[in-house]
Amino acid sequence: MSQNFVGMLLNQYFKPEQIIKKYQNVKTSRSAWEVKWQAIQDQIFPDYRDYMNKVKTGAPASSKIKNHSSVISGKINKVVSLLSSQACDPSVQWLNLTFGEESLNNNYDARTWLFSCKEMLYNLFSSPDSNFYSSTYSFHLDWFTLGTACREIILRKDNGKIQFNTVSMQDMYIETSGYGDIDTYYRRLMLTAKQAMSLWGENLHPSMIRYAAQEDTTALKKKWEFVEYVIPNPLKEKIPSVNYASCTIDRTNKHIVDIGLHAYSPYVVSRFFITPGEIYGRSYVWNSMPDIIAINRLSKRILQGIDFSTLPITLVKDITSLPVGQITPGAFVQGLDANGRPTFQQMQFGGNVSVGLEYLNIKLNDLEEGLVARDIFPAESTNMTATEVNERKIQAFSRIRPLLVMLENEDLNKTVLRTLKLLEQIGQLPAFPYDSLGIDPQQLPDPIGTLRVTFSGQMAKMQRTQQIVDSDLLVQKTIQCAQTDPSVLDRVNLDQLIAMDARIYGVNPEVINSDEVVQQIREARAQQQQAEQQAQTEAAMLDNFIKLKEAGIDEGGAST
Repeated sequence: MSQNFVGMLLNQYFKPEQIIKKYQNVKTSRSAWEVKWQAIQDQIFPDYRDYMNKVKTGAPASSKIKNHSSVISGKINKVVSLLSSQACDPSVQWLNLTFGEESLNNNYDARTWLFSCKEMLYNLFSSPDSNFYSSTYSFHLDWFTLGTACREIILRKDNGKIQFNTVSMQDMYIETSGYGDIDTYYRRLMLTAKQAMSLWGENLHPSMIRYAAQEDTTALKKKWEFVEYVIPNPLKEKIPSVNYASCTIDRTNKHIVDIGLHAYSPYVVSRFFITPGEIYGRSYVWNSMPDIIAINRLSKRILQGIDFSTLPITLVKDITSLPVGQITPGAFVQGLDANGRPTFQQMQFGGNVSVGLEYLNIKLNDLEEGLVARDIFPAESTNMTATEVNERKIQAFSRIRPLLVMLENEDLNKTVLRTLKLLEQIGQLPAFPYDSLGIDPQQLPDPIGTLRVTFSGQMAKMQRTQQIVDSDLLVQKTIQCAQTDPSVLDRVNLDQLIAMDARIYGVNPEVINSDEVVQQIREARAQQQQAEQQAQTEAAMLDNFIKLKEAGIDEGGAST
């Protein structure tokens, strides 16, 4: 089905005026969430502007002078770094692929195809051009901090390569289906005419094409708003293999510049956790905002107090002529001593610093607890044994395991499958071995859709290794029982046990022989053993014959 014909079919579902109206509605409906999101942005990321000498610098009273504790952003980045290293550490193979149908997992050719697909994924993720690991950290930071994050997976038209990008939630709007899953995406793109030309070429509105041809400063800097609209495929009955359709609109000219079909949505949006009635997620940072605001305010006041107490002394000639709000910090003012006699007293600022520091430490402890940082990064002790260190590590991982499960299900699972479909689309995956498996392609039209993604990070390995430990304990128990009753060994399928361990460890299929090869080896071994046994029997008979001959006894037993 040609692209032009698909565009004609989809045009009836993509009306620029209607899409712009929907886009405006979703922007308006999330204004409350954006206020909270902006508060997080304002409080988390450090700002180094001078707020203590505001009067001296002559800053206007309306300017926003903010203070942030870098301790907060430092703790958040430490937690996010640990999450990223556990979820997809670039130094290790962090994912495995298996079929949903166990019979395929036991087939050598099918396993080899899976392993090739996995190698293609790792090659792509490790390529600097893909931007995978850089965007992944940004994605995890948005997810953990803001509660909602968006990853874009695109096939670039200029070089034909797959690229991953983290999209700011400031430019991404979502809607959910009746089942609560995200099914509609709106993305705002602010582009110059030149940038738009590189993306959509002659599909642009004629006025923008003319503008893109200009090279003056205004033309190079001026930006237009485009809206990308992604929905479930309205042509599902005609094109069942495609799940999503998209349309990009030049909002200024109300002109469609691009229409496309996608096996999966080009966006992966992950939400930390959802509260009833809300579409966008909330995070641990969101819940810790009261403590974060308190820490920032208290840090500011403590530093202001220290700064004021060290300012040069300034005398005020007539205290009565100055409003209270304009008294110079650190000045001497006229007052009365204990006996009622006139005296000069220095104004005090900053309050009780020791009380402030004590409260600050309490809030920092609350923040560590809220961000699960206290258990993940406990204070080290030189008196701990190796066993105690390991137990503490397991306890720390148990706190973040739910977060990893959310990341795996909400992000990495979808990212891996969508990337595989794109690799298949551009012909970089090996052909599925239908012939060797004896499967009709009509029975399994989408092998990638049947795959299950499992992960091999340190925590995931610990959990799956437990399966191997349980199997080993079973084998040991069976061997003990076999000393009394050898028939119990028939209960254990050692072949399947080794195959299961190989899948858990993510072993290359070439290391594990297929069922057919194993059968051939065993048949050859059995023939060799039979031949050796026969040879031994014949040798024994010959040896016995020689001994009888030497003893002067014939074959019948009579003396010669």
